[in-house]
Amino acid sequence: MIKSVVHVWSLATIGLLLTATGAAAAPTTYGFTSGSVIMRVADTSTGLSILQDSTNTNPLSSVSIPLIGSFVIYDGALGANGTLIDLQIDPISPFALYLDAAIASFKSITVTGASLTDVTGANAAISGAGSFEIDTDITSQVLGTFPDNSTLGPFTVNNVTNASQMIGSLGLSGNQLMLGIFGINLATFDTESNPGGQGISVKADFVFISTVVPEPGTALLLGLGLVGLSTVRSRL
Repeated sequence: MIKSVVHVWSLATIGLLLTATGAAAAPTTYGFTSGSVIMRVADTSTGLSILQDSTNTNPLSSVSIPLIGSFVIYDGALGANGTLIDLQIDPISPFALYLDAAIASFKSITVTGASLTDVTGANAAISGAGSFEIDTDITSQVLGTFPDNSTLGPFTVNNVTNASQMIGSLGLSGNQLMLGIFGINLATFDTESNPGGQGISVKADFVFISTVVPEPGTALLLGLGLVGLSTVRSRL
C-alpha cells in the first residue's frame, strides 16, 4: 500500500540561499514570477537515485518541474521579521518521472494535480535568519507504470504536516520575494505495493520567486494611466 509522509531535511547546506532582508507593507501578495520543483526518486534501502531520462536509459540525479500560477502572502509588519500568512505552490501537471525498472520495477511514475498549500489559519513567523515553520497540506494523484504498461494506482496523496516538521526559508529583495521549501517526501512505494522491486521514495524541493501583485486600485490607476498615454500619443 502506498504511504505518504511529509518530512523536511535540514536547511544547513542551503541556509545561505535565502535570508530575510527587510520588511514589506503588510499584508502583501506576491505572485508567481519563476521557480521550480526539483524531484528526486531514490531506492529506500540504499538512498541512491533511480531516476532516468524519458528513454529509460540515462541516469539522472533529479528532474526540474516548472511551477505555475502560485502565490505567497507575507505580512512584513507582523512579528520581528514578518510573517508568512498564506501560500500556494503548484507544479505544472501532469508530469512523469522515469525510473530504473531493474531496481524499482516501475518504469515511470506520473503525478497529477500536485499542490502545496498552508493549512487554513496557519501562519509562520520568519526568524532573523529567514527560516520558518508552517503547517502545510500536500495533495496529488500518483500512478505507477510497470514495464509491461500495467499500472498501480492512481493513489491520492493528501497529508498535513505539523509545524515542527515543515521548515522553509524566505527572503526579500526590493519587491521580490524568494521562498524555499526543501526535502518534502511526496510519496513512498513500499515493497508490498511494488512487487519485484525495492521500496522507493519520491522527494521534492520547492523554489519559488515572485513579485508584488498590485492591489485592484493600483492596477486600475495603472491601466487608466496607460490608456491616457495611448490617447495622448494618438493625438500627436
